[in-house]
Amino acid sequence: MVAEAVQRKLGESDDLDWKEDLPATSPVKGEWNEFAKDVAAMANTRGGLLVYGVSDDISMVGIDLDGVNDKQLGQWLRVHLQPTVSGVSYLKLPATDGTDKDILVVDVPASEMAPHFLYGWQQKDKDKTTFNAPFRYRDDTGYMAEHQVALAYRERFARQAVAEAALDQHVQHVTVARSGRRTRCPGGGRCSPGRAGGPDSPVEAAGSSAGRLETDREGPQVWREDAR
Repeated sequence: MVAEAVQRKLGESDDLDWKEDLPATSPVKGEWNEFAKDVAAMANTRGGLLVYGVSDDISMVGIDLDGVNDKQLGQWLRVHLQPTVSGVSYLKLPATDGTDKDILVVDVPASEMAPHFLYGWQQKDKDKTTFNAPFRYRDDTGYMAEHQVALAYRERFARQAVAEAALDQHVQHVTVARSGRRTRCPGGGRCSPGRAGGPDSPVEAAGSSAGRLETDREGPQVWREDAR
C-alpha cells in the first residue's frame, strides 16, 4: 500500500502525512512534542495516517524499526495531550526487497472526544507555554481559532447526547422485555407474556400434578414446584 502510494507520488492531504524521520525524543521535560501534535491534528479532523520513512518529495527513504518504541509514543500522547487520543495503532512494515527501507505507519482514528489540546513550550516562542488544538487542513497543520474550538465542543456534546439517548432507549427496551417475562396472573401468580389467565397459566394448572399455587398467610401468593 505504502510502496504503491509512493510510486504514484500521492500527495499529502488532511488524512495523510509523510514523515522522513522517526519522532525525536526531547531531552527537556515539558518541551513541545511534534508527535503528539501530529496525532492530535489527525484526531481533531477526521483521522488519518502518519507514515514514517517517506521524504517530503515522496521518496522511500526508510527508518530503523529497532528505534520504534510503542510504549514511549503512547506515553507522549498521555503526557502532552488533553484529553489523550485513544485507539492509535502502530504498524511496522519491514522492507521485503532487501533495501532496508523499513516503514512505520501510525493509524490515528477520528476521535469522539475531540477537540484534543497539546500542552508544551517551544524555545522558538521564547519558552512560552502553549495550550492549542491542532487540526489538519489539506496538506498542512494549523491551530483552531476560538470559534473552531467552540464548534468542536458543541459537536462533541451532540455526539454524547446521541449516545446517551441510544443507551437510555436500550435500557428501557431491556427493562420492558424483562418485566414482560414476569407478567402477573389473576390471583397473584406469574404467567408467560401475553398468556395471563390462559390455559397454560398457573391459575389453570392449580390442580394439576405439575405444580400448584399456594397461599402464604404472611405474604403474597408464590409459585412453587409441588414437592410431592
